[in-house]
Amino acid sequence: MDASRHNADDSEKYSYYFNLLRSKIDQYSIKPQHTYNMDEKGLAIGLVNRSKRVFSKAAWEAGGKRQSLQDGNREWVTILAAICADGSTLPPAIIYAGQPNSLQSSWMEDLDAGKDSIYSTATPSGWSNDEVGLAWLEQVFERENASKTRGSWRLLILDGHSSHITMAFIDYCSRHKILLLIYPPHSTQTLQPLDVGCFSPFGNNYSKEVTEQLHQSQALTGIKKRHFYKLFRASWYKTFNSELVLAAFKATGISPLNPAIILDRFQNKPSELPRTPSPLLDVNRVAIEQFCKAIVKDSTSYEARKLVRTFNYLAARNALLEVENEGLRNQIDTQKTSRRYHQALPLQASKSYTSNAMLWSPTKAEEAAAKARKKAEAAEKKVQDEREKEQRKVERARAKEEKALRKAAEKAEKQRKKQESDAAKSIQLSQTGKRKASQKPPTEPPAKKQRARGATQVVVEASPSPTPPPITTRSGRTTRPNRKWEQDKHHRR
Repeated sequence: MDASRHNADDSEKYSYYFNLLRSKIDQYSIKPQHTYNMDEKGLAIGLVNRSKRVFSKAAWEAGGKRQSLQDGNREWVTILAAICADGSTLPPAIIYAGQPNSLQSSWMEDLDAGKDSIYSTATPSGWSNDEVGLAWLEQVFERENASKTRGSWRLLILDGHSSHITMAFIDYCSRHKILLLIYPPHSTQTLQPLDVGCFSPFGNNYSKEVTEQLHQSQALTGIKKRHFYKLFRASWYKTFNSELVLAAFKATGISPLNPAIILDRFQNKPSELPRTPSPLLDVNRVAIEQFCKAIVKDSTSYEARKLVRTFNYLAARNALLEVENEGLRNQIDTQKTSRRYHQALPLQASKSYTSNAMLWSPTKAEEAAAKARKKAEAAEKKVQDEREKEQRKVERARAKEEKALRKAAEKAEKQRKKQESDAAKSIQLSQTGKRKASQKPPTEPPAKKQRARGATQVVVEASPSPTPPPITTRSGRTTRPNRKWEQDKHHRR
């Protein structure tokens, strides 16, 4: 224990605290169903608590790895928890490390809005601050229990963290009939129900969940923020039940009001002896021994005892392998989900609050996740349409190319056939010409005279040219001119 806590562990301070608590409960008629305790719990998502381990003698003497396996991821997440003296629990609020008031879709993959009641937000450090503290008071505390208050005063007991004693925080409590009671400094380990009875088992349960996942995956996959909610949810529901909450308020003397429980704790009491842990595996040794006795005549012989030991070893090894394979199968499913695309959720506040911080409810987170999925599906459809369009373009180009090749082939085939036909005609013509040259050309028949049809033809017979007169030459001879000379003379005229 720190020196400050040791010095604060004083019966006089505790007596003053309980006297103040009693007076305020009587003054404002505070009932157990209106008494609350709120506090923060920080978690490094990959670290586990110290635990005991079982070694064989040979493994211990060999040395080597003697510490428990842990992931080592020190990313910080803060839990805002609140419990009521009637045994109920307010929905927790998770503060991730990230952009203020934003959530990543991968953090919400395991959230079931219909079953889970949880609020989420983000701060740069993953710690609470003044804005988040006021947002919790307004958006979680007031919203979740205002219906059962019915105008009565409520008592909210918390530590002196700076986010709990701001003027805005105190003013909101005054306006909404919330009575604040601050624990004495360094006394929460004794007086606060969450510290005394809840946070320790919650941390142990979370450590077990982390260890279980690491063993299932054989440390092949790390613990990331996308895995946190699944581990947190299992730990939270295992821890925060009505019996534990009532026991925590009783152990701190708040409800029922009993200061003696705390004031008497300064007496030394013997510590409870540790119990023997249960065996890791339930191997049915009796069934194996009965089976060996049934098939072996002398069950007391060395060979029979060795056979029993071998069967027990194989049965235990088989059980371990089954557990190991089951864990690996679960981690394969986890890795499949971790490859999904994640993005910031499109969160929108339905109304304005006093605080600038926002704690998002499961419904808001689910609605934002649905919008993100719809947007991602639309983007995927657009990419798919573009891909199909490009595929159709490629197919059209391929069809066009195939058509061009087919036309070229048809044209080449047609040209080839034409050349073959021309060659055949040339050969035939050359052979025909030789035969015609060796034969006498036939005489052409006389042309037939065509008679004109239709109109009556009038035939005028030319009168014979007159006989030219005789010509007397110089020698006195008498001659007649040539008919051809007369025709030429006539034409010359």
